[in-house]
Amino acid sequence: MGLQTIRDIQTEAAHAAARRGKFPLVIFNSDTVEDDIKHLPNLGDYEPEGWDLILLSKEGIDELLPQWQQRNLDFLFVDKGGWGREGEAALTFEQFCKCVAILVDHFKGKTIGFGIWDEGQFQINVGVYRKLAVN
Repeated sequence: MGLQTIRDIQTEAAHAAARRGKFPLVIFNSDTVEDDIKHLPNLGDYEPEGWDLILLSKEGIDELLPQWQQRNLDFLFVDKGGWGREGEAALTFEQFCKCVAILVDHFKGKTIGFGIWDEGQFQINVGVYRKLAVN
């Protein structure tokens, strides 16, 4: 799958998410991540009103994650087919769930959410979003 195809899918997902009023999946408890995370919305590059995309490396949050999560990434790069193995660039489902649980615990008391930012044939980039305070 070429880069332009990936961008086209991202744009289509963003338009669909906006039309349907989708927002990031909020997980409140790190104990429920494995079940909850299976319902990730595909948001593309759409940022719903009241939400802000957290760029993990720019905020130093990637440093909280285990060593197998590549550093200097703004998104969680995840194997989407279930065929990935530990040690590969993309996180396995189990590694992804551990990263999400760490982030949920780190932001305890604040509302954060997760959504597919873009996807290729075999991997996805998952964005982490923070709910903005209502004025």
